[in-house]
Amino acid sequence: MTCGCVTLLVMAALFLAVVPPAMAQTAGLEAQRSAVFERLLAAPDDRALMRDYARLSVRLRDYEAAVSTLERALRLDPTDGTARYELAIAYQALGALELADYHFALVTPADPATAAELAAYQGQNRTGQSTARLRGQVAAGAIHSGGETRAIGRAQITWRSDLAGRNRDYWQTDLGLTVLGGTATLNDRQRIVLRSGPWLTLGDTAYGVRLRPYLEARLERDSTGATRRLGLVGLQYANTHSRELSSFADLKVGRVMGRGASRNIAHLSVGATHRPSRDTRLRAAARVEREWAAGTRVALHGVRLDVAHEFSVAELPRKWVASAHVQADWIRETGTTPRTERVQAAGIGLRAFATREVFVDLAARAERRSSDIAARNQRNTVFTLQIGREF
Repeated sequence: MTCGCVTLLVMAALFLAVVPPAMAQTAGLEAQRSAVFERLLAAPDDRALMRDYARLSVRLRDYEAAVSTLERALRLDPTDGTARYELAIAYQALGALELADYHFALVTPADPATAAELAAYQGQNRTGQSTARLRGQVAAGAIHSGGETRAIGRAQITWRSDLAGRNRDYWQTDLGLTVLGGTATLNDRQRIVLRSGPWLTLGDTAYGVRLRPYLEARLERDSTGATRRLGLVGLQYANTHSRELSSFADLKVGRVMGRGASRNIAHLSVGATHRPSRDTRLRAAARVEREWAAGTRVALHGVRLDVAHEFSVAELPRKWVASAHVQADWIRETGTTPRTERVQAAGIGLRAFATREVFVDLAARAERRSSDIAARNQRNTVFTLQIGREF
């Protein structure tokens, strides 16, 4: 079966298996909330109905509605611990961490499970209020491709420091590291990426535009042993339009220095994310990249669609994440070694959490490269297994 057929099958499976059920779930929740609202109109002081309405609002990510309803419930009965606990969770989701902390402190857990959950929420709250925060994940495992198995390791670390503005602006530094072990026929590969710059909010609400000017340095070593050093300056854009829709963009330009002549580079990616339900995310992105020097030019155009869905498994403390993607890139190089290529890929993945921090990543990806240089034509399937930890 060709990679194009695999792509079509994966896309069809994703939309049939994930998107319609997610949309149906959202419509069902909206219908339930509307029914509860109608009952509330007839019994406006019914605190049980208020809590039901708030819970459904949280599941629909309408946190403002949940907050206003639960605040009214507490005015009617300040001793309602369930309403206070759910109000604290809603405030935390909105980013009002000080208010969330105040209400969490007044909650008395009814059982050990609630006590553990409360402690986890309070820990997240303290982390969110810290002026400097370090978060990330590390993972290691094996990758199998072309009849060979190699070791793989990766790390992603993010450090944030609050800039003390009223809009919770902060400075963010990201460090990414990927190491792929070599075999008898393939060299090892490494990539280190360092990006640093401030996230600045334009506006006073939870929604709206955020910008991040940044500097980026990259060090890459490919399977041929060639090393590339990249220095870039860029600007990230993020816009939360609503609870369901957000858009993003990333523009960067710089210089590539490696084996042979140095090159200039320019990269632009744009896209949007849609959440048909709280647990389902669709992400579409397009990118354009150019590298050029005297007498040579490489142009790349690409598109990618990702789908991710979270789901609960038994009594485990963290939801698992199933994902899939399809991708297509078109590459054209002019100069001493001209070439025209198309690369298609489709993949699926699963992140299974054993605890809140420890996870297992399973992934499979089918790739096909079509080139006007016959020696570069290839089909390949890649399987990856990694064990990691978030911190």
